[in-house]
Amino acid sequence: MKESRRFKQFKKPSKKNKAIASSNTEKGKKDEEAGDILRLINRWTYDYLPNQYPQNENTAKSYKTAVRLFCTFLRDEKGVSARNINSECFSVSMINSWRQWLAEKRKCQSVTINQRYMGLLNLLYYISGEAPHLAFLYIDAVDKVKPLKQPKKKVHSISQDAAKALLDAPDTSTAKGLRDKIIMMIGLILLARIGEILSILIKDIYISGVVKPFIKVCGKGGKFRNLELTTNLIEYLKRYILIFHGANPDPDDYLFYSPSRGKRCHLSQDAVDKSLKKYAKEAHEKCPDVILDMHSHIWRHTGAVEMRRNGINLVELKEILGHSSLESTMIYMDVDVEDKRKAIEKLESDVTGIEDETKLWKNDDSADSDTNNDTDDTDTQKGRTNIDDDLLDAIGL
Repeated sequence: MKESRRFKQFKKPSKKNKAIASSNTEKGKKDEEAGDILRLINRWTYDYLPNQYPQNENTAKSYKTAVRLFCTFLRDEKGVSARNINSECFSVSMINSWRQWLAEKRKCQSVTINQRYMGLLNLLYYISGEAPHLAFLYIDAVDKVKPLKQPKKKVHSISQDAAKALLDAPDTSTAKGLRDKIIMMIGLILLARIGEILSILIKDIYISGVVKPFIKVCGKGGKFRNLELTTNLIEYLKRYILIFHGANPDPDDYLFYSPSRGKRCHLSQDAVDKSLKKYAKEAHEKCPDVILDMHSHIWRHTGAVEMRRNGINLVELKEILGHSSLESTMIYMDVDVEDKRKAIEKLESDVTGIEDETKLWKNDDSADSDTNNDTDDTDTQKGRTNIDDDLLDAIGL
């Protein structure tokens, strides 16, 4: 009896106990994986992004927003919490469901959805480097999740008269007016992005001791490029720096700053756009071409359009704009095409004396009336004069 009791103590565990043990082990693995993923997301947010995009706060902010929206989707649509997040949450099918959710629930356009996807992809790229056993998530996403087709991007620019009216709106006798005008000029003449402009430091300005003064800006992807300064802009900058930074400016100060608690903090894009809308309202009264819903990026588009009209080719424009690929610059190709179309129509009108073929047909139908013909000829002459004026405006004469 004693021996049987002894053997009874060491009997094999039952199937039920095995299932419980297996379940506990599986739960432990899932908890461990969830913890690893959360730690990686945390490091990506607070360590990787700030170091990867030190001069591009908007890019880092956009990527963080994308991951936040992905986590919101997991929580609200899939019931996934921080405790049970796992690698399956980043599967191809889950990413596609998230993109569909962005389109249907949040009414995002394909351009925005693609931007959000790039943010999530950046996180997966980081995870693949830190946790090689999860590298398949990034590889699968790149191979199987394709960007959505985007509608052809339309260039939003303003006319030369509108640009002049806006540039004349700030009162440069005041410090704020001087600052705002310089920001406009850098965007319009140097074609800098607003994020690049607001990230300029004093040490990025090279005026003295160089043959051709320039400003160094940091664009997308942390790529630096030099923007050559014009004579007028140099004089404005010298005056601005003396007023806002004094005779001995701190090289590490932002060129354009917002004072807060005794510190010179980064000036926000919202503050610039707010001022720009105020100037647009004033300028619109003098020039109706000025759009009221004005924002900072229109300056860059307007400058690029004028450069195209003045004969600069797309490759040169790409370098000035700081585009990583020529494809991004191709949106300005239509500017050249439109100008060529107008030139061809003008040439046809000058050579044939006919502005519109439909008018010729109408004239043929009413050929019996000399009075009507005289009237049509007069209208045609007026129309041709208007075409000439439009073309002169288009080429800046």
